Amino acid sequence: MPEEFEGDLAGAVFWGADLTGARFRDVNLTDARISHAWVVNVNIDALVEKLVVNGVDVTAYVNERDPWYPLRAMLRASTPEEMRATWTALEAELAKTIARAQALPEDSLHESV
Repeated sequence: MPEEFEGDLAGAVFWGADLTGARFRDVNLTDARISHAWVVNVNIDALVEKLVVNGVDVTAYVNERDPWYPLRAMLRASTPEEMRATWTALEAELAKTIARAQALPEDSLHESV
């Protein structure tokens, strides 16, 4: 039976662990290292500051959509003014999302996404 873990696992080592189908949500993977692993059919949706895959820094490739969707870059705000602007932009996007959801048919409102 799958277990759920919450809390601080900083510095934990997973050796020979089967994480097939594992879900990581709202986690901080700063300085995480993965080696001697099978990474097959993996989906990562995250703030990416530096990502190296098999010795190749792919950060620029991953973040190339920032100009296309400026809010992605705004999430890396470093000053209070930038953070306030980001929060305002996030609220505006959330309002659009809520309006779209409210316009859905009733049976669609409870579908898993």
